[in-house]
Amino acid sequence: MTFDNNSIGTVVIDFNYRDKKWGHDLMREAIAGIKSNFGKDKITIGAQLYLKKFYESHGFVQTSEMYLEDDIPHIEMQRG
Repeated sequence: MTFDNNSIGTVVIDFNYRDKKWGHDLMREAIAGIKSNFGKDKITIGAQLYLKKFYESHGFVQTSEMYLEDDIPHIEMQRG
């Protein structure tokens, strides 16, 4: 089985623990998991617009205009 459209779903850290930066740990592990399990570097995500810099810090770049999902501004981003 081949996967050409690798994606990471919603990454959520409880507000009370966001100062621990665990979201970065989760992203690093998710990216590494896709690489080790599927041998792929290209990952596409639908990111909330306000988290653009967070995802950019993990190598993602914006690939779409803003769109609304559940009335929340989102953008598509890709890595690899």
